[in-house]
Amino acid sequence: MTLVGHEAAQLKEEDLDEDTLVLTFEETLKWKIITDYSSVKHVYTLYEYVDDDRDIPSALGQPLVVYGENFELLRELVQKLAKKLNEEARGV
Repeated sequence: MTLVGHEAAQLKEEDLDEDTLVLTFEETLKWKIITDYSSVKHVYTLYEYVDDDRDIPSALGQPLVVYGENFELLRELVQKLAKKLNEEARGV
């Protein structure tokens, strides 16, 4: 898998169905998706989906060290996500 040449695209209703899993970093974006796209039923924040009570703070405009802290937090959350998705795929 590579992201070379990949560009972000606006989320569209046809991208989603009742089985689509949507993960966001922020609660406000989660609720915007729920409000704007009625067909999607599985919308969670990343930390909510992996049963972690920590929020992902915005690093925008913060010192570089905050970006590093967010990187470490995201790495941990993504590892939990991979474990959870693998367990769900195996029916554990």
